[in-house]
Amino acid sequence: MRKSHLLTLLLIALAATPARAAYFPADAIDGPSADIVRVGDVDLTRDGSGAVVYVKQVAGVNHVFAARLLGGVWQPPERLDTGLDAPGSQPVVGASDGGRLVVAFVSGGQLFGTSRLPGAPTWSVPAAIAPAAADPSLDLSINGVAYVTYTAAGDVRGARLARDATAWAPLEQPLDIDPAHAAGRSDVALSADGTAVVAFVEGDKVIARRIFGTKVSQVPQVLNVDQVGGHVGGAADSPDIDIEDDSSFAWMVFRQNFDDHPRVLARRLLGSTFDPAVVVDAEVAGSAPRIDISGRGEGVTAAATPDNGVVSDLLHLDLFNAAARIDTPPAGIAPAPVPTIGENGSATVSWLVAATPADAATVHGRHWLIDQTTRAYPQPEADTLMSNPAFGPVDAGAGMDASADRTGDVATAFIQGQGADRRLVVAAYDRVPGHFIPMSGSGYRSLKAKPLKWSPSSDIWGTVTYTVLIDGKSAGNTTATTFTPPKRIPDGKHRWRVVATDARGQQSTTTTGTLRVDDTPPSLHVTVSQSGATVTVSSSAHDTRSGLRSIVTSFGDGKRVVGARATHRYRSSGSFRLTVRATDQAGARRLSTRTIHIKK
Repeated sequence: MRKSHLLTLLLIALAATPARAAYFPADAIDGPSADIVRVGDVDLTRDGSGAVVYVKQVAGVNHVFAARLLGGVWQPPERLDTGLDAPGSQPVVGASDGGRLVVAFVSGGQLFGTSRLPGAPTWSVPAAIAPAAADPSLDLSINGVAYVTYTAAGDVRGARLARDATAWAPLEQPLDIDPAHAAGRSDVALSADGTAVVAFVEGDKVIARRIFGTKVSQVPQVLNVDQVGGHVGGAADSPDIDIEDDSSFAWMVFRQNFDDHPRVLARRLLGSTFDPAVVVDAEVAGSAPRIDISGRGEGVTAAATPDNGVVSDLLHLDLFNAAARIDTPPAGIAPAPVPTIGENGSATVSWLVAATPADAATVHGRHWLIDQTTRAYPQPEADTLMSNPAFGPVDAGAGMDASADRTGDVATAFIQGQGADRRLVVAAYDRVPGHFIPMSGSGYRSLKAKPLKWSPSSDIWGTVTYTVLIDGKSAGNTTATTFTPPKRIPDGKHRWRVVATDARGQQSTTTTGTLRVDDTPPSLHVTVSQSGATVTVSSSAHDTRSGLRSIVTSFGDGKRVVGARATHRYRSSGSFRLTVRATDQAGARRLSTRTIHIKK
């Protein structure tokens, strides 16, 4: 096991087990409108922000749009190719923590890019990346560096966008090896340090290369394998790649033909070389493979089977489990499955479903939660409908994509409805508010002097509302993590807990604890005697419930004495406000004040 995994296990073992979550049927992001054409790409950051990009017609011409996710709320759609009259297509998006977004798209055969910094009122003016391009792939590191790769004149090329920049720097050379061989669609992934790994098809081979800045590695690696289980390997295609935070570790899946049937293979990049291949389609001739891995290296794959089923496999502690079919036959359309995983090991796969090609299509999903403190692989949760029946059939030919944040919240985008009722929709897998702890202590407390407190419940999709329950009844609500009841709570022993409710009404609760209330201040009797400029204060105080903590006398000129008896000589004449404060162990206080007149 790698040292990074050992450290991960130690860190996670100290944290609370991630809370359960639930699927929520698709919400409309744009529409209804006959102008909505196709979903392009979805990307969420670890902090829960992100965007979906798509194609929509304006005056009969296809153009590129985006809807941003901020604070768990989808913002109104925005056109990204403003000023470009040619038809737009193939939008891809990348998001980084803090809210930076980068989009690349094709307009009139040219490749353009636009970006948006956190807090910026608009997107940047589209900048030309390449005069002729197709099939862009884009990724953004958690620190804001972006790469886009694309095909142009039979080659795979790329460009880099530095953090906070708007102008793209082209790579110094093409990524493919032999100009005589046509190069196909590429996929790019970035580690935390901004190092990129690109996978692409050239001729009948799948090839991977690293990118450092704008320099391309001079050691391309062919991923095709010679044989699996004694069966001779042939042509390969359909690469999909993802990378950990540490640029030394990446995983790629791809399809390769063999003399008996195709297989989906996974290979790990370890340092500068790839490990031997692992079959991740359960030997059922999978296609359209996808992989998603977390920054820690946990992962999930998905592939389609020849009979339009879905097979998936989990990556845990650098090892794949036994791949298994996760859909329920029959299936009459290509499922186009999309896997996602959060930093907490929460994994999903979404896919298209129709019993026959003539049936209305829907979107389904399944979820796993990998326990990163054990070596065991979890079983998937139930197959769940994700599309919204109220919005009509899913357009299976209009694209679908999904992405997860660090807690495993997932946004899956697709298009539902026909004609004027078409909608861009996003279904959610939303985690309930995270585990949190009440902090009342074991002693008495004055709720007037010491508000109730609790640790925050983590939820990055919207605001959490807390309800404070005392003796089973609501004492009030707040979005803060402190609370003073608006009505007096009687002195004595009570039971209390806090319920956290997220924007979708999901709840989690603290354990029920004991609350000892003493809001009755101590009794206080004060005697003051004065001889010229010298004042003597004698005080007595008593508290029957929590006990007396202190008596403090303030003479009004900056002098402060702790104790039941205090003597002070004033150095100047004037009127001074003398205050005696008695405080009990719960924090309740009683004051006695009077004015002292000094003449010299």
